[in-house]
Amino acid sequence: MQAAKPWGTNAMGSPGIEQLSWNRPVRPGDRIHVVIEIQAVQPSRSKPDRGVASLQFEIFNQADELVMRYLLKELIARRPAGG
Repeated sequence: MQAAKPWGTNAMGSPGIEQLSWNRPVRPGDRIHVVIEIQAVQPSRSKPDRGVASLQFEIFNQADELVMRYLLKELIARRPAGG
């Protein structure tokens, strides 16, 4: 098993999860995989060194059946201007 770190060390926390749905049970021995889609990236209005990314997570079992879906809001560091 590998841990996914889409933002590497730039992650600064999470304001929360939205639209969480459990579509099917996951059982011992199931093999699952995750598909992550970046839905939006919004710079912070008050802190120019960071922004919020909206990530749609979809988790599938070995039969490619959707077992879970959620939207994660992730606070991330921004690159310096011109860098």
